[in-house]
Amino acid sequence: MPMSSSPAVAVAVASAAVVALAVANRVLYKLALVPLKSYPFFLAQLTTFGYVTVYFSILYARYRAGVVTRDMLTLPKIRFAVIGLLEALGVAAGMSAGAMLPGPAIPILSQSFLVWQLIFSVLLLGKTYSLRQIIGCLLVTSGVILAVARYVLRNIWYIYW
Repeated sequence: MPMSSSPAVAVAVASAAVVALAVANRVLYKLALVPLKSYPFFLAQLTTFGYVTVYFSILYARYRAGVVTRDMLTLPKIRFAVIGLLEALGVAAGMSAGAMLPGPAIPILSQSFLVWQLIFSVLLLGKTYSLRQIIGCLLVTSGVILAVARYVLRNIWYIYW
């Protein structure tokens, strides 16, 4: 962005770019699953190793630029390995489910991640949330339930009538 443009324009352009990339990501995700419906595990592994390659390239470039120091690299990495393993399993499960679900159901179901995140942060970390945050989570949950119920009821209708 040019320096003379206002911050509001910069935010609007960045927001539009994020939305466009998110939509492209979801469309390409579903398009990749159509011909590879029988191979979601392969596609998940390809995606995961692609992410690892990109992230390590960025880390290497930042290390060469001096942004990342040797002290930063000495942090214990077992937690990151566990997080990466869980992320890879999540991608594999998501691709397996995505190959079977209708296109609009995938982003709707991914919104349930918020609910699980709140539940596990309360159970594992002892985090507390305000009433406003809990109500927001319940609104997201009710939206997911309503959206998924619509697809389920529509499929039941087609099967029996």
